[in-house]
Parts: sequence; C-alpha cells; structure tokens
Amino acid sequence: MKTQRINPIKLFTLALFVLLSFVSDSQTLSISPANDTTLCTNQTLPLHANVNTTVSGSSSQMFVGYNYSTIPINAGPTTGTAIPLADDQASGAINIGFPFQFYGNNYNQLYVSSNGFVSFVQPVTTDYTPESLPSCNAGTPQSAIIACWQDFNPGTGGTVTYTTTGVAPNRRFIISWNNIPFFGTTCPGLNSSFQIHLFETTNIIQIHIINKPACATLWNTGWVSGLM
Repeated sequence: MKTQRINPIKLFTLALFVLLSFVSDSQTLSISPANDTTLCTNQTLPLHANVNTTVSGSSSQMFVGYNYSTIPINAGPTTGTAIPLADDQASGAINIGFPFQFYGNNYNQLYVSSNGFVSFVQPVTTDYTPESLPSCNAGTPQSAIIACWQDFNPGTGGTVTYTTTGVAPNRRFIISWNNIPFFGTTCPGLNSSFQIHLFETTNIIQIHIINKPACATLWNTGWVSGLM
C-alpha cells in the first residue's frame, strides 16, 4: 500500500519539449564572497558570479550552465535493448557508449527509473511522488535528468528501452518509456510515452514528451520535468 504525500506541483502542458544545451567555452570566472552566512536546512543562498567570455587562447573548459529552449518533437526509435522494470524500480548500470558531461562531471553509465527519470549516481530513489525542484528531500532524484517523474508501473504494460543512433563523434543515446501505464487500476488505458536524448560531444540533452495524459484520480501532484 503506497502512502501519498501531497505537494503543490506546477502542471506542465503536453506540448513540453525541452532542449537543454550544455554551455562550455574558454572563460574566466570570479566569485566574490560576502560576509559569512548561516543557512538552515533546505535554505539556499544565491552566489553572484562574473564570467569573462572574451578570453581566448586557453585550452581549458569550464562548465557554466544550461540554456533551456522549446523544440519541435522529434522522437527517436522506441526499439532497442529492453530494460525490465517493475513498480518503483531502477535498473542496474547501463553503458552510455560515450563520455557524457552533466553539470561538469563526466559519466559513462546511468541508471533508469521506472518513474520517468535517469540518474548518473547511486542509490537511485524509488520515490514515486514528484517534488518541486530543486528539493533537498531524501526521495528526490540526484544527478538526474527527469523526463516525466510520476508514479508509473512498466511491470504491468509498455516497455522501457535504450538504443544508440548515429556514428561517433555524433551519436545519440536514447532512453524511451513506451506506453507506460500508471500505478494501480484507477486510470486504466491511460498510458504515457516520453524519451530522453543524450548527444555525444555537445552534451546536449533533449526531453520529448510524446504522450502524457492526466490521472487526477490517482495522485493530484501532477508531474515534474527538469534537471537535478
């Protein structure tokens, strides 16, 4: 029996297709600290940085951040290697096939959750209740790309797969949730499909929400998409 935590989550429209572009260049960064500040749990403090983007002639690279853009849907293949997942379950380590940089760290493997996200680190949360991001709650996915975090159960229908398209150094690693039903029997026949695309070399991330019906009678938290 699942216990539901109710949290106000902003509902996203079905036509949400997000392009998250990695920004990296030869730049200098300076951060000027102010007075010491005590932070409570879950409290945040903004840091203001000055980035000099005119510096050239350096071979070093520095992670700056992500730019967000809406893009037309361009779903990749839904065939490939099947990932057997049940309710609230995560896969073992899956090889990406090329180094992928996420928030300045390089990864060669990731873990896929039945609840609509991938994580680059363990342990992978089995929490089925989406949280507003950013969040310090223990159940929030960490080092994660969140396509559509909600309570799904691929153990009762649909498929979760991964595949690689293209040739080096321009390959694309695609994770697909295909016609996945919600947990339980409250919303029968309502299935969701979405994908995460990881691009070699550029480290671009694409999230494609192909089909995402609402199931208000199951949970009223909505769903969450983003980076964590």
